[in-house]
Amino acid sequence: MKKVKPNQTYNMHEIGVVLKGYQINNAMENAWATIHSYNDGNFKGDLQKAMEVLTLQYIKEGNY
Repeated sequence: MKKVKPNQTYNMHEIGVVLKGYQINNAMENAWATIHSYNDGNFKGDLQKAMEVLTLQYIKEGNY
């Protein structure tokens, strides 16, 4: 994932939402915390893919 600017607006047309950068950052932080809480910090897998999937899920659910 690329770095997002907190006050910039991002049009995520593939899922039909427009968000501010800080909202995307919040969803990524929630995903990071979720991954680490599941595995006590010993994640074995594709971390980038897991982050993308969880971040997108949180955005779709409005959990940001």
